[in-house]
Order: sequence, then C-alpha cells, then structure tokens
Amino acid sequence: MEKELQITGKQFYDAYVLIAPGSDYGRAMWSDIASLENGMVLDHVLKPTNRILSVLHHIHFSFVINRRLQLPFQKIWRRLYAINGVPFDKDRRYCVIYTDVSAARTDLNYLEELSGKKNITLVLVMVNTMARRASLLKKKLPCFSRIFSFDEQDSLKYGFVYHPTNYSMPDMGDFREVKSDAFYVGVSKGRAGMLADIYATLTKGGAKADFCVVGVKRSERRREGIRYNEWMPYPSVLQHIRESNCIVEVMDGSQRGVTLRTMEAICYNKKLLTNNPLMKNSKYYKTGNIQVFTAPDEIDVAFVKDRSPVDYGYEGEFSPIHLLEHINRMEAGSE
Repeated sequence: MEKELQITGKQFYDAYVLIAPGSDYGRAMWSDIASLENGMVLDHVLKPTNRILSVLHHIHFSFVINRRLQLPFQKIWRRLYAINGVPFDKDRRYCVIYTDVSAARTDLNYLEELSGKKNITLVLVMVNTMARRASLLKKKLPCFSRIFSFDEQDSLKYGFVYHPTNYSMPDMGDFREVKSDAFYVGVSKGRAGMLADIYATLTKGGAKADFCVVGVKRSERRREGIRYNEWMPYPSVLQHIRESNCIVEVMDGSQRGVTLRTMEAICYNKKLLTNNPLMKNSKYYKTGNIQVFTAPDEIDVAFVKDRSPVDYGYEGEFSPIHLLEHINRMEAGSE
C-alpha cells in the first residue's frame, strides 16, 4: 500500500492530536496520524524526561494498584504532560484523542479541565476491553465527547461507538526467507494451556512453530519448545512475522473483534490461524488464507505448512485515518 495519507470528506477540526499509550506497539497503531499535515502523535502521556521520573509516574498510575485504590496526588504530574507542549490556538478547533491506556495514566482533574475548553473535543479510543479497564476509567468517561471501542459487545453494553482496531502498517523492510510455518507472540491471559496444545498439534504434524508467550504463571501448563516470559519488542515481532508463513491468533476470552495479530496477517499477506469465529464473516476470509478453529485438534496443519502466495488485497482499511473520518462523519450528523 503506497498511498499519500489524507482525510477524505469534510473536516470539522483544524488539527488532530493523539496521545499514544507509550509503547512500540502503540506507535505501530497510530503513526499514520503523525503523517498528516494537521496531525500529531504524542508517544507518551509524559513529555520526554529522565528514566527515574518515568518509572515513578508508571508506579503512581499502576493499573494493578489503582484498580483497587486510586492513589492520591496524581495531579502533581500535570506539568510534565506532553500535551502541554502543543501550541493550542484559541481560534482553531482541536480533536484530542486518548487511548484507554493514556487516559488511565492521566489525572482526572486535568481531563476535566481539558474537556471544558470550548475549542477542544476530547475523544477516547478503547484499545482494550472494559473488562480490563472499567475500574480505571469509570470516573473519567464523562470527560469524553466520543468514546470508540473495537469490541462490539462493549459498544452495545456501554453505549460506545464501534470502530475496528487501528493499525498503521510499519515498514517491514526487505523480504526475508520464510523460516517458520507458524508464529505466535502474546501475553498468556490464561491461554498458556491452549497454546501448548496448539503448539503440540502443529509440531506433531511436521510444522515448524515459533511461539513466544509472556506473562505465564508458574501454575500454568507449559510445553518444551515454547519460549516463555521473554518480552519481544515490536520491531522483533515484525521480523518474526516477516520470516513466518502463518500467524497464530488465540482470543483471550473477553475479546470480540479484529485483533492486532489478525491485522498483521492481512497487512503483510500471511496466512492466519485463529479461533475467532467472527473472521468467517470477514471479506478477507473469502480469500482462503484464513483457517478458523475451535479446538487444537481441528487444526489443518497442511494449511499452515502450505507456502502458496497470499494476497488479501489490503488497501489501508485499518488505518487510523478512517477513525478521524468516522469522527468527522459523526460531527456532520451523517452517522
């Protein structure tokens, strides 16, 4: 996909500012917005600062702690927020977009003050389910004029606006020889046992499987050959994708919708092995490059090993530029 990025349709804002979650995965999702003439992506809630302050901020807004008890004095960080460096002009209209992660790491009073400015519209984009974020965000949700979710169930339950997950398709670099038949990377979230069974099915069928699972507890079932609790930075994930024939996706039980692994498979023309039944309704399923299973013993290993060319005909459908167009359509009253 080699197209100049631009927003189609009428624009209601002079500029778009997105506060990313502060990870290399986040940059992969949102970088298209930074490519716009009137777009800006702030990589983190905090402006670049020393590592000690970054660690202290992370602890102060720890999701584990704040789910149980909101720590006091969080407003002390507001002078270090990256958004303070945006030269807001009172005569221009701004759409400021937070993800659920960046909103959870911003103090409530700051969001309330920002939402009170007449020329700023605050938008929240859920990149995780409410099952994982509700306790951190419930007091902050009223600050946002629009709330989008990739999860159709959450959209119905909480009155959010459904919008598919965003992905900006980082450059993969030059083609590399395929070294593995199947690649999985992700956090366990209770899936370690199923992943071990999938790995066993693939390897018994003669497939070379490349699995990396993090966040695995001692009590969870493991299998020799899988790499456990080795964090993989996103550039390395892209390298493994580039060298794999098929991407494996296993839903965590609370998700419904298109996931990052699915978008990677479609963007980079890799086969997809998934237990997401909704993929059967996708236009990409018709290409014959996606296999949907419910149990590991249903997997067709021959499909995974087949090296036939893959082409989904992807034309930028996941780009966050479409989120901005969605926001503008809502402003126009056409949705």
